[in-house]
Amino acid sequence: MKAIILPCAMLLFSTAAAAIEPAATINAISGSVLVNQGKQFVPVQSGQALVAGDRVMLMQDAGAALRFTDGCDVRLEGGTIVTVPTTSTCAGGALEVSRLAGNTAMASSAVGGGWILTGVGALAIGTVLSEGTISP
Repeated sequence: MKAIILPCAMLLFSTAAAAIEPAATINAISGSVLVNQGKQFVPVQSGQALVAGDRVMLMQDAGAALRFTDGCDVRLEGGTIVTVPTTSTCAGGALEVSRLAGNTAMASSAVGGGWILTGVGALAIGTVLSEGTISP
């Protein structure tokens, strides 16, 4: 019985570990850049590891760069939400990019280190969170 359980447990653990390997890191951050790694958008840190499916939100006039594990660099523009692909863009992967509506999407620091989204930007982000995309 132990001979069967141990290999199955090892296979399950190795599959779970492979699923969370970073696809890219985010660098060269300017302006307000947030990341959603499953629960909510929070401020991103330079050098933070991102996995496939993470969403990066860049407010108006913000910018950042993704560096994939294969060394491929991609510049991200403000006023967008970008979903990190499994494969780098240099290796044929495609970024899923949604535009934030209007020029009023802004973030401001709140008490306790959280973020408050204001104006039409909050409406636009609410639409993204509930539907996944925004039409310009």
